[in-house]
Amino acid sequence: MSRSIVAGSRVEPSGELGGVPVPGPDEDAFTLSVAAIDRLPWPVAGFPVRQVQPFGPFPPALAGDLGEALGRPGIDVRPARPLPELGAGLISLLDDPTEEGGVALVLPTSVPQGAPVPPRISEAIALGFARGPGVRLRGSSLPAGGADGARIDDLVQELRGHSSARRAASDPRPAPAGRDVEVDGGMAWSETRTPVGGRFQWESPAAYSQGSSADPWLVSEGAYLPWPTYLAHRSGRWRLAAAECGACGARFFPWRGSCPNCGRSDRLERRELSRSGLEVEATTVVHPGAQPSEFDLQAGSSGSYEVVVARADPHIRVTLQLTGASPGSVRIGDRVDAVLRRLFPLEGAWRYGLKAIPAAPMAGTTA
Repeated sequence: MSRSIVAGSRVEPSGELGGVPVPGPDEDAFTLSVAAIDRLPWPVAGFPVRQVQPFGPFPPALAGDLGEALGRPGIDVRPARPLPELGAGLISLLDDPTEEGGVALVLPTSVPQGAPVPPRISEAIALGFARGPGVRLRGSSLPAGGADGARIDDLVQELRGHSSARRAASDPRPAPAGRDVEVDGGMAWSETRTPVGGRFQWESPAAYSQGSSADPWLVSEGAYLPWPTYLAHRSGRWRLAAAECGACGARFFPWRGSCPNCGRSDRLERRELSRSGLEVEATTVVHPGAQPSEFDLQAGSSGSYEVVVARADPHIRVTLQLTGASPGSVRIGDRVDAVLRRLFPLEGAWRYGLKAIPAAPMAGTTA
């Protein structure tokens, strides 16, 4: 059976410049890619994703980190292809007989009008494909020789139009006249957008250009975290994965070598906790001058920030920096979601981890 597009997800960044969505200070192509793939509404829970094909400026140095961030360490992240190859590239993925399921990751770029800055990621789109009924492309849905934002948006709107109830392959629906798609089951779709009032407002193109591409060496390294230690624990911290002891039943986070309750190290099992709807139990605002040294760059450019303690499990609390909201805006009892963002630069590279954003229902259509 041939492969079809069965699910789609679109994530907008949380920043804004001149009325155009752009990455916020702690977002980049990596965090937006993780968010888009993580939010794919797969028709079947736990659907096998064995490959990711990026289109656009996905950072090759972080290809190995993508599987860790998605909880799928063995995933095959292929070299990124240029956006003008999107139409033909999608067709080749759907026609490839060697894989069962995968994701096409589309990273369009844009330059806000009148802003003399390099192009930046304007959104992240993930298209999940698998064997079976869904949406197929008959020919390149993008004109040859280009793939600007308008053309990509046309393709996305076309796919969204088929995110109604999935139907049996025996009840095919003909493609609309003049379109390069055929539908034999529909697909699922979700969108995540930051409310206009909640977007980070860049003061100027200069501030945006400097803040979104800050030199990773411009930071005090007083709170040193060795690179091997960071790599060893990143998957658990990025996925909010606790350890559960099979001997005594204790559950704890973050992962450590032995159970803090009974001391056993041979019965520990990984348990991913929900990253949605965590209840805030404590909160404080950190003002410039009071921040840990690794956040000197952030405090110098963005000022105060809020930190919350939220309950992720009846026995586990996590401490998260708040993003996507004004400091002091979250109260005890509010709900937050944990999302992957840039934390701070160290040794010339960005360190990533979970931050909290105000919880909000996901807008979208699920077939």
